[in-house]
Amino acid sequence: MLSIEKDDGSEAAMLIRTDGPVIPVHFRERVAEAFVEISRRSDCALLLSEFKEACTYRSTYPWLVESNGGRTAEGSGALVSAFRYALKSYVPTEKHPPHVAAEGVGTSKVDHLADLAHEIAGDPGSILGFATGLRRVGLDYETPQELVTLHVIAALRNYCEEREVGTSPDPW
Repeated sequence: MLSIEKDDGSEAAMLIRTDGPVIPVHFRERVAEAFVEISRRSDCALLLSEFKEACTYRSTYPWLVESNGGRTAEGSGALVSAFRYALKSYVPTEKHPPHVAAEGVGTSKVDHLADLAHEIAGDPGSILGFATGLRRVGLDYETPQELVTLHVIAALRNYCEEREVGTSPDPW
């Protein structure tokens, strides 16, 4: 697993090399910061609660990444796998997704989301999938932090809405 290094301004520090495309460090940091911000926002508490419930539901299916087979190298398990899956499967439909503040209070928090932010953003496949989705609506690695955060919120909402995807043992 790659870690996110602080950008010291050098060309080498601005890029993270993977076996595939190059992903700028500052973009990964924006995604990580979006998760930190979401963990602090009271208007995201219900969304995080619903996300955790959807993850728990999906973790009961052994063929999904949220199950035991979805353990990460760091051992943080289903939740990190679910956040990563939400990012890489996100397909935005508009450049500026609306953020609808959810009414109500979440019943269960993701207390350690801020601690997991860099682990979530450390997966090149998830970040590349997320960036590819953003490119579909004309955004790139230079997308402002506020917009990255709105798209991460939209990705989490999408995950909750599509919690049933892939749960059928018979694909036909």
